[in-house]
Amino acid sequence: MKKIIFLNLFLALSIASFGQPNNKKVELNKDYYLKKRSQNNTAAHLMLWSGLTAAIVGGIIDNYVNFDGPRGWFGSRSRGTSPYKHGGAAIAYSGLVLVTGSIPFFYFAVKNKQTATSLSFKNETAPQLQGNGFANKTVPSLSLKISL
Repeated sequence: MKKIIFLNLFLALSIASFGQPNNKKVELNKDYYLKKRSQNNTAAHLMLWSGLTAAIVGGIIDNYVNFDGPRGWFGSRSRGTSPYKHGGAAIAYSGLVLVTGSIPFFYFAVKNKQTATSLSFKNETAPQLQGNGFANKTVPSLSLKISL
């Protein structure tokens, strides 16, 4: 009796786990990676140019807010009458942080472009259940080329 119950349980589990779920909504195709690349590239350029603008404007503000004579860019002021004597330096440093933060976006834009160019469709054979046995049928498949 135990063998029959075990056999029925094993068959029920193997039949239930045979297929893959079809509820996946995101298709990882070439258009998806190209769209993701475009979004990363836009974010990277936006961060780069706004960071450079903030660094330049912050440097100019820091240089001319408390004009005691020419000072270097991003130089801190220890004296002066303005309560905003470090505001320009803060803007400049935050701009430099934005420029540095754009580097990963450029990197992932390039990686997504490489992934998009390496994707293609092929017809592969796969064993499928047909009647009482398995048969090799062609199935459209997504091929990913990985260069080492």
